Amino acid sequence: MRKLVIFGGSGYIGQAVCQEALAQGFIVYSISKHGKPTKQADWMHHPSMTWLQADILQNFAWQTQIPKDASYLNLIGILFESKNKTYTDLIVATNHIISQFAADCNQVYFFLSAQIGPKKYLAAKHLAEQELQKLKNPIIVLQSGLVVSSIKKGSHLQGWMIRCASYLPFIGPWAKKGYPIERTLLAKNILKLIINKKTGTYMMTKDNSLKELY
Repeated sequence: MRKLVIFGGSGYIGQAVCQEALAQGFIVYSISKHGKPTKQADWMHHPSMTWLQADILQNFAWQTQIPKDASYLNLIGILFESKNKTYTDLIVATNHIISQFAADCNQVYFFLSAQIGPKKYLAAKHLAEQELQKLKNPIIVLQSGLVVSSIKKGSHLQGWMIRCASYLPFIGPWAKKGYPIERTLLAKNILKLIINKKTGTYMMTKDNSLKELY
C-alpha cells in the first residue's frame, strides 16, 4: 500500500492532508512535537493512521520509527517567528533534515512553500527551496496562497479581502499571489502531486488549479 510520512501532520494543514490521504487509501504517519492532536476526531483513530511525537531538531530516533519506502511531506512551518520559534529552525533547518532523509531513501520529498507572507518568512521559504535543487530524488514544491477553512476563524474574511484586492491597481498582482484556497482542496492537490510524482515547483491559480512554475 502507498505510504505517507507527514511532518507537521497534527497542524492546521497537516490534519486535512492526513484525513484526505486516509480516505484515498494511504497508510499515514504523522510526526510532530505534540503527537496526536488534543482535539480528537473519529478519523484520527483510523487503523492506517500512526501518530508519532518527536522534535526532529533535537533527536533522530524518529528515523527508526517510519518506513523507508514512503513519500515524505514537510508541512512544518510558522508564519510569524518568535524568540523560541524561528524561521531558521522551523523552515530552513527542518527542510534540510527531512529532505536529506528522503534523499537517502531515494523517495519523493514534498515541501509546502508560499506565495505570500512576511518578508523574512518568504526569504526562509525560498532559501529552503534553493537547497532542494541540489538533490537527485523526486522533489515537489507547492507555493500556496492563503489557506482558508471554517475551522479557522476569520480566514474566510481574509480570503474575501484578498479576492477584492486582486482587482485593484497597484496591489492587485500582490493579492493574486495570495489568492485563497480551501484547506481541503489544498490537501487534494498535494496528494494529486504526490500520486502522480509531478516533480517541479507549482502554485495554485485563481481557479484553484495547479500551475507549474519551473
